[in-house]
Amino acid sequence: MPEESRPKLLAGGPVAEGLLARAREGTERLSASGVRPTLAVVWVGEDRPGGAYLRSLRRAAGRAKVRLVELPLPLEVREGELIEVLRALAGDEEVHGVALLQPLPPHLDPARVLGALPPEKDAEGVHPRNLGRLLAGGAAVADLPRLLREGPVPATPRAVLELLRHYRVWLREREAVVVGGGRVGLPLSVLLLREGLSVVTVCDRNAPDLGTVTRRADVLCVAAGVPGLVKGHMIKPGATVVDVGVHVAPSGLVGDVEFAGAARVAGAITPVPGGVGPITGAVVVEQTVRAAASLSKEVTG
Repeated sequence: MPEESRPKLLAGGPVAEGLLARAREGTERLSASGVRPTLAVVWVGEDRPGGAYLRSLRRAAGRAKVRLVELPLPLEVREGELIEVLRALAGDEEVHGVALLQPLPPHLDPARVLGALPPEKDAEGVHPRNLGRLLAGGAAVADLPRLLREGPVPATPRAVLELLRHYRVWLREREAVVVGGGRVGLPLSVLLLREGLSVVTVCDRNAPDLGTVTRRADVLCVAAGVPGLVKGHMIKPGATVVDVGVHVAPSGLVGDVEFAGAARVAGAITPVPGGVGPITGAVVVEQTVRAAASLSKEVTG
């Protein structure tokens, strides 16, 4: 591909480093007052779900000087036992952030389990109370900085926003399409509305003639969970493409967007790996430091 026709590569590394630098400063301030920010990571089963994600959390915690506690549970753990672990972490004053790796085994109800997370320590922003804050008062009430002052924000959607902000992708009065209406796509669509986009469309991966919808997007975010779902001909020329998907393929890690075809059309695009993933890990760690600061004020105040 000729140099002049290559899209701008939206690498996540510099964005993650900026977040972790701020988190490290917060850790150092808290440590000086005797508080060591600590993130507990819980997962079920020997085959760790999100192995790459866990490695990202380890790296991010190390960079920010945050203590990481890993709590693996056996595959056959009962739902009540898992909930008791989460409740114990809620009462542990030395733990400030909790991340529960997903997906959970089929015998565990995600809604009940996620509801047992301590909302104030919900480092991934997935507790119903934290998700609900996104909708409270209407979509245009608060942008990302104000939401963060109120509590944790869903980590991967926030990672997408941090990336767009870092690279100064103009959002106001533009149109965004989010492919995938799951636990990433829906909160991401609300965050995008709060950033001033004029139109945000959320569509299922099985939507009829998906390309007709995606070709409208100035900003196309794909979180569908299907490798290579979005092809180059489904992208508006010059669009900004954010690929949230990560899948293991014979060739290595791939995303929800067919990169080679998309790169011939897009104006800017995230790589997989190295795009949204590193930022998500940094967000979880940074939100742990924020929680540590907030909780330490409550204890001392």
